[in-house]
Amino acid sequence: MRRILSHKYNNILSLFLVIGANVNIFESSLSQVSVGFPISMQNLTMFPLEAETNEKENYLDFSEQVNLGTVKVTEVDESGSVPTLFVENKNKEAVFILDGEHLIGAKQDRIVNLSILLPALKKIEIPVSCVEQGRWSYNSEYFFSEGKMHFNRGRRRRQRSVSESMASRRTRRSDQSEVWNDINDKERLMGAQSRTSSMRDMYNSFDEILSLIKQGMRPTPNQVGSLFSINERIIGFDLFNSRDTLNKHIEKLVESMAVDALEHRITSPHPTREEARSFFEEFSGLKTAKYPALGLGEDVRAYSDRLTASALVHKDKAVHVSGFILDSNIRGSSKRRRSFEQMRRSRSGN
Repeated sequence: MRRILSHKYNNILSLFLVIGANVNIFESSLSQVSVGFPISMQNLTMFPLEAETNEKENYLDFSEQVNLGTVKVTEVDESGSVPTLFVENKNKEAVFILDGEHLIGAKQDRIVNLSILLPALKKIEIPVSCVEQGRWSYNSEYFFSEGKMHFNRGRRRRQRSVSESMASRRTRRSDQSEVWNDINDKERLMGAQSRTSSMRDMYNSFDEILSLIKQGMRPTPNQVGSLFSINERIIGFDLFNSRDTLNKHIEKLVESMAVDALEHRITSPHPTREEARSFFEEFSGLKTAKYPALGLGEDVRAYSDRLTASALVHKDKAVHVSGFILDSNIRGSSKRRRSFEQMRRSRSGN
């Protein structure tokens, strides 16, 4: 694999140069990314990934279009199928679906297994995972969105299992048992309760604290991506080709990391910017594979025992790139919420 060693931008590029003839296109879309100054809320830190240039969005946002009714998401038939849904795009523009988008309704809540660029005026079947194990009955005909996504620990494990499924079976399915186990573990660690083992209920249990964290982590003017750490441990990053796309998803990304940070007390300072830059170098040696994307473009995958990564590429441009460490090994006990509760009380004056 060719490796670019360009001063402060030697990071994300090397992972995705496997596209071959499109090396220069990846370089032009990602070489302007730099690591900005960290923004911290207690033990959660966001390093803005910034670019001076900015691609114009030529696609619509999935959550917005679902709630407007111009994108319809339904069960595949009356009986339903846990790992698949139908999505119909009634717009004349493509629609971007972010990996881990949370869909509510129909026979049970789901999350989308991978990032998809949904073609205009098309209806396709998409791979999903169930995040509400205790319900299998209709409460609505169509799904809707509350602007949330899979919590990060579960998301990165699911990304890895989908990549393994693509490599070994040419399917895009997750390990559904692992997804359910992650939610059950999460509920236990967070002290949350749900009659239907619903990820939505778990998020709602911490809505006030999560709102405070989101308010404290706003994007910078040139931000196109985010790298997160909990305590001293870097967890991973998401990168988009447009500031507008980042701005539409930043609260989801922050919340998905914050709900993991709540499990841990503050034990150490956040990493330095240099450590954040160095994190990207870990991806340079990964063996990668390229597949036709489910909608438009190509799906690039890479993983090892330690790392998982993916990229959605369309017309030789990376629409969405993400990479995570699988074993975060974060220090800090399950006496997790004390500092955040103190923050909440100090803000409210109680």
